[in-house]
Amino acid sequence: MHASAAILLVEDNEIETALLRRAFSTIGSTISLEHVWDGEEALRLLSSVARVPDLVITCINLPKFDGLILLEKLKGMKATRSIPVAILTNSEREEDRVKAFDSGAAGYFIKPTDGAGYDRLVRTVATYALAIRRKRDRQPTDLREPSKGVAAGLPGFVPPLGTRHAELPET
Repeated sequence: MHASAAILLVEDNEIETALLRRAFSTIGSTISLEHVWDGEEALRLLSSVARVPDLVITCINLPKFDGLILLEKLKGMKATRSIPVAILTNSEREEDRVKAFDSGAAGYFIKPTDGAGYDRLVRTVATYALAIRRKRDRQPTDLREPSKGVAAGLPGFVPPLGTRHAELPET
């Protein structure tokens, strides 16, 4: 039996959402994908579910409040602070990346520009989410330090500034 992982996608762009859903549908049933349109809806969902997702993926530019505020809110609440949150964005701005990692992001991914890029991204994110699920099944508290977690060795992962590649842990 294969492990399965749950991902919450917080994305307000219909085209991006459709591209991600299509890409996730190609990898089979190992990933359960839930989607909400904004940060407020994400908080509402996360406060009402019995099982929290293994990974939250949020874009930065969201209605009501942005993905970085969502990240800060999730890391500030006891019930959600251990959920890894990855940023998925068009922003290559260093200040966005710094703010994301300073706020507790477990990953920072740049949105692809074509279908093949979405397929690669989704395979990377699925590998990440499944590794989180396996690790959580073994040791639930090891995921609180993003730079020491399972994301560090994945393709597409942008490490926190000031972290040399040699300092990243083996995965």
